[in-house]
Amino acid sequence: MQYENAQFELLALDKDEIRYSQFLESGIFVYRDRDIIAFCTIYGSEIRTLFVHSKARGKDMVIKLLEFMPSKINGTAILYVAA
Repeated sequence: MQYENAQFELLALDKDEIRYSQFLESGIFVYRDRDIIAFCTIYGSEIRTLFVHSKARGKDMVIKLLEFMPSKINGTAILYVAA
């Protein structure tokens, strides 16, 4: 990942009012083994969040989530990607 070793300032989700309200109104789907290793949030046809823990990357978690999500989406899926 291009920014994997970059430094970031973390902001608690409940301190970001817009993202927090969007998170709460979304469907939350979790992929877990013993720990949560991946999750996504969906609202209508919009995939709002897609996260895979760094230790689980390269182990098909994103593929499993992307195969699962269409069954929970109304209409054509929308995913915005930040590069």
